[in-house]
Amino acid sequence: MSNIIRKTVSKVLYVAMVIGVMAFSNQAIAEANNMAEMIQLCRDAALQGNALACLKLGELYFHGRGVEKDEKKAFELFKVAALKGNAEAIKNLGAFYEFGATGIVEKDEAKAVQFYKIAADLGNVYAKDRLGL
Repeated sequence: MSNIIRKTVSKVLYVAMVIGVMAFSNQAIAEANNMAEMIQLCRDAALQGNALACLKLGELYFHGRGVEKDEKKAFELFKVAALKGNAEAIKNLGAFYEFGATGIVEKDEAKAVQFYKIAADLGNVYAKDRLGL
């Protein structure tokens, strides 16, 4: 395995680890340096097309965690992750269409159902719940 591949894999694993910690304990990444580093690593991985990084960076923008809240940027990142088959990102697009987002997408229940069906087929529990499955 080349050094470049090792470094890339190492970064992706670090991002996944930090993101996992963030999901369960915001206190664990309360230091700004850790958050800033995690965001930069996430951006780098997203630029390389990593679906998980796109999803997690989108979630940060959606909630305004460590970055300025930007739902349009979140939506775009979710689209990239969804095109790579990420069920959570597909579910998130369904939610955007279910509830609508001013200046981003109009409320469209038919599109929401389409996205939820795809996400549900990929095993997403929230999408299954929204579809009553």
